[in-house]
Amino acid sequence: PTRPSCPFVEMERLDDINFTGVFRTVRAVLPAVVERRGYVLITASLAAILHAPPLSHYTASKAGVEAFGNAIRIELRHKGVDVGVAYFAVIDTPMVGRAYEDPVILQFRDEAERQGGRARKFLSKTYPVSGAGAAVVNGMETRARRVMYPRGIKALHAIRSLMPRIIERGVDADMSARLVDALDERDVRGASDPSREFHERLLS
Repeated sequence: PTRPSCPFVEMERLDDINFTGVFRTVRAVLPAVVERRGYVLITASLAAILHAPPLSHYTASKAGVEAFGNAIRIELRHKGVDVGVAYFAVIDTPMVGRAYEDPVILQFRDEAERQGGRARKFLSKTYPVSGAGAAVVNGMETRARRVMYPRGIKALHAIRSLMPRIIERGVDADMSARLVDALDERDVRGASDPSREFHERLLS
């Protein structure tokens, strides 16, 4: 995220994984893929379509992945290569579990769920890894342009030009402000962040 107190090194790390990492991977495998007239599937996210707080930098990196995939699909088609972009909602992985251990995130997630509404439940729900895996396998077998899980993402993709306004109206302004301020206060104090601690251990 790009909140004022978010350490810049965290933003760079996220961008290096989500965005630059895709470039590096595609560049490394492309000669073999071209030789076999193969298929590349890169992972964006539902966040490439829904640009919601407090994930400003994350959504930007995922939108960049989507744009990259759409562009190289055209650049590589004369070589017999197909390119797909995958969009997933919140998948129930250990990484997501660590993020939801953050007391600030947990508090506001619970509050959003209590406010109800089908849209909020769809966005806050976690979905099984098996479903995402099945979507990936099917996408690779069919060389799909888009891989989406759960299926409800297709409707959001179809009306994506309307999504910024829908998000602005749908996100509770007071709750969003309190969430961002709470995260900023936590970062200024240097309080524990389970996700950051895990990545620091991983990269040390």
